[in-house]
Amino acid sequence: MIGITGVTGKLGSYVADLVDQQGISSIHLARSPERAKVYASAEIRKMVYANTPEVVEALKGIDVLLMVSARENPERVEEHKSFLDAAKLAGVQHIVYTSFYGADEKATFTLSRDHAQTEAYIKELGFTYTFLRDNFYLDFFIDIALENGEIRGPAGRGRVSAVARKDTSRVAAEILLNPKEWENQTLNLTGPEDISMEEIVELLSKETGNAITYVDESVEEAYESRKKWPAQNWEYDAWVSTYTAIKVGEQAGVSTDVEKVLGRPASSLLDILRDRNLLRKNMIEYKHVALCYTDKNILKDVNLRIENGEFMVLVGPSGSGKTTMIKMINRLLEPTDGNIYMDGKRIKDYDERELRLSTGYVLQAIALFPNLTVAENIALIPEMKGWSKEQITSKTEELLDKVGLPAAEYAKRMPSELSGGEQQRIGIVRAIIGEPKILLMDEPFSALDAISRKQLQELTKALHKEFGMTTIFVTHDTDEALKLGDRIAVLQDGEIRQVAEPETILEAPATDFVANLFGGSLHV
Repeated sequence: MIGITGVTGKLGSYVADLVDQQGISSIHLARSPERAKVYASAEIRKMVYANTPEVVEALKGIDVLLMVSARENPERVEEHKSFLDAAKLAGVQHIVYTSFYGADEKATFTLSRDHAQTEAYIKELGFTYTFLRDNFYLDFFIDIALENGEIRGPAGRGRVSAVARKDTSRVAAEILLNPKEWENQTLNLTGPEDISMEEIVELLSKETGNAITYVDESVEEAYESRKKWPAQNWEYDAWVSTYTAIKVGEQAGVSTDVEKVLGRPASSLLDILRDRNLLRKNMIEYKHVALCYTDKNILKDVNLRIENGEFMVLVGPSGSGKTTMIKMINRLLEPTDGNIYMDGKRIKDYDERELRLSTGYVLQAIALFPNLTVAENIALIPEMKGWSKEQITSKTEELLDKVGLPAAEYAKRMPSELSGGEQQRIGIVRAIIGEPKILLMDEPFSALDAISRKQLQELTKALHKEFGMTTIFVTHDTDEALKLGDRIAVLQDGEIRQVAEPETILEAPATDFVANLFGGSLHV
């Protein structure tokens, strides 16, 4: 039988959820049983960290026990020891203990010393054990940064391999479900990278849109700044030593133990922000997107984030994957691996009709319906959206004027009566009249003469500036890319070689391919 302590806390409650999802019976132990979530598969028992007949009775029948460390206090080690004595009397065999990364009685982080003493006592009593030495939680740094607009502490440029709290919970659940595999092991639970406080606040600022700073205090300044929170001296010591331990390097060092247990890499800071829906909304994000056919990889592990309102140009030679990328946005093609997100939601989770009505599409082959007038071609999407005739007429006239084709002169014309440049202007109006979130443009001007192409480039840029639609523009013309793009993504053989602003592409190309691709342009 599995026993789980701390079920009213964040870590323990998540472990309880995971075990319940597997349909496994368990015993939940809580100081305040009335606060514990009720599961059909679990029995709730009252317990405290002590050795009393009541606690011994509560622990009876448990074989494998997740012991979430007691709340921080000066008597915590004694509480742990008393509780472990009770567990021994109750016949518990295997203790899965949430310890701390680098647990040592001489550790800089003062609370780490409690964990070292607890680990030693578990071994002394002869329990089978699994020690989960998790590092500081990434969630902790996220929370204090977003709450206070800063991270403040004497960490200097030290680095920490902080871990996601949910990763620790998932590891704990996996071990409870398969305890034999992890007997008498110490697992170091870290994130996928060592990261400094400066890097944390830089990433949080960029990804959440909040201005967050890091204040590198001296030890004296750290104690002084924390006096605004009434506390005991041991608490101030713990708070400050969180950062001094990072500064001296005791919390650095990446382990693969999370991946060893879960079969996938540890969660990053960005993963947590995404999971908690804290990311600044990006209109489009490609995350590890691939498209593979039997004999060919069309796209290979594409990662790209396109900001809300950005004009992103995809440029590269024929067959590089440009058109494939935009066809995936409105699900004309489906990736064989990875996901594409729009406004934080997976593209494949959208209703296809809803998705396509929220996306404007301008093709090289203009594809106006030859049997419909200009006005009738433009009205197709608004009619699907249920607009009134008056709304459609008013908006059609407004947009035709903006693209230099007055409605009085052009609305009743047939496509065959228009030049190529005029047809493409109508194609643009048809794509934007429904006020789409995203405008996809697939080499829309490549078949036009130089004068028409230049005019339509200027028109497209002006419309983007006015309406602010997120625009993804495909071209093989590097001059066009440099002229239009807020940023440019350069593709070759299904992979992105560089994503940067036009000036950076010219001044600091990432590869020889990028340099050669843009080196042949006049850039005027």
